[in-house]
Amino acid sequence: MSATTIPSTSGFYVVGGTMRADSRSYVIRDADEELYQGLVNNDFCHVLTARQMGKSSLMLRTATRLREAGIGVAALDLTGIGTNLSPEQWYSGLIVQLGDRLYLEDELLEFWWANLALGPMQRWISALRKVVLPLHPGRLAIFIDEIDAVASLDFSTDEFFAGIRECYNLRNHDPEIIRLTFCLLGVANPADLIRDTRTTPFNVGRRIELTDFRESEAVRLAAGLGRADYENQALLRRILHWSNGHPYLTQRLCQAVAEHDAPGNHRTIDELIDRMFFSKHAQEYDDNLIFVRERLLRGGTDVTALLNLYARVRSGKKVPDDDSSPLVSLLRLSGVTRSKAGVLRVSNRIYERVFNRNWIKENLPHAELRRQRAAYRRGVIRTTAVAAVILALMAVLAFVAFRQRNLARAQTAVNRQLLYAAQMKLADQEYNNANIAHVDELVEATMPREGEADLRGFEWFLFWRYAHAEALRLHEPGHIASAKFLAGDNLAIAEVIHTMNQQRREY
Repeated sequence: MSATTIPSTSGFYVVGGTMRADSRSYVIRDADEELYQGLVNNDFCHVLTARQMGKSSLMLRTATRLREAGIGVAALDLTGIGTNLSPEQWYSGLIVQLGDRLYLEDELLEFWWANLALGPMQRWISALRKVVLPLHPGRLAIFIDEIDAVASLDFSTDEFFAGIRECYNLRNHDPEIIRLTFCLLGVANPADLIRDTRTTPFNVGRRIELTDFRESEAVRLAAGLGRADYENQALLRRILHWSNGHPYLTQRLCQAVAEHDAPGNHRTIDELIDRMFFSKHAQEYDDNLIFVRERLLRGGTDVTALLNLYARVRSGKKVPDDDSSPLVSLLRLSGVTRSKAGVLRVSNRIYERVFNRNWIKENLPHAELRRQRAAYRRGVIRTTAVAAVILALMAVLAFVAFRQRNLARAQTAVNRQLLYAAQMKLADQEYNNANIAHVDELVEATMPREGEADLRGFEWFLFWRYAHAEALRLHEPGHIASAKFLAGDNLAIAEVIHTMNQQRREY
């Protein structure tokens, strides 16, 4: 396509929101036909997958197709009802939404208030059977989106899903209810929503797998990149190389390339990706990366086991895609992994680089403690190196002193001061690391011998007091002497030291 025939790409891509059914960048996948045919065949369907995979867009497009086929549709969004509610308020919120979608709000509310003797769930199901179906001729499909919102409620919603299952069971007894079907969508594992397999609607319905875009499916996205056809195709292949067809990442990258004035080549895309996803700022603020991170670290499971399992997947180990494993389900719902030939693989190169080995290590529990220990070891190594240098210097000076005794005497005094300073510095580090035994050794090592100059300053007595705090508490020279000692009176300190040394010798 020549430059003069390139169509406008304004508004071509939709990033981070629900697409209209006629959106130019809507990518048709196998799930589109599977969900449509399932609901046409009156199957109960559910689409449970990671966020920003296109569930709501799929729902909207399928709803449009069902209406065109003469099937009624009501799409309910559980996040629109709220969470800080009682069961009565929550179910009545469902009724209000359903009435609004079907233009039956007055009739449903009248039935609701006229049957307060019934429990909320029973009223909800009765309203479907006795109000909605009689007043809505023909087939009806009810979409319930964001079903994972029930996890934030203060009460159990097991009976809500049990009620949907009851609608399925009633098909054998009530011919009218055969006209009704449901589609549940959300970021959840069925076992997290309802554990009783006898009442769950998920084992009687059809599970719709919403996969990443294949290259053959995503080809229509090339039309919005704003270059010649051959350039658009090459750019799209490079985008898919990084995103592996993830709907949100692919749409966002396509939009960024379309809006970028630089030449359309691999280097341009790689630089955009580096800025959009790999920078520190991007990893802190990108909605999708935040969701994946929070789902992994705060998904309500054993973080250590989950990250270790993810590390195995990332290193290429064979981890089966086992739906019965909560850890496997959480990895898939986070979006960081996907199933390929029955084995988990990291979803795409962007996730693989962002959530890398260093990220895993930094986010394992007790990582901060390990970092502190490593810092301590580095401090010890540095201190030992300094001490070794000082000791080496002392050895050299001692050799020189053998030949120049007068100079050695003066130098020895300097060396003692250097050694004392180094030992006091080491004592400070050991005290900060709570190694009181080593502090005591350093204090004892710096006590002046007979005939030696006393180099001790305030710091020595301070560390001595830290090292003997428990002994001082038990010492009984009198409250006044103890008070003077604790106040830093050097004479009192000397008296206590003398007394304790004498007691030690006697013992």
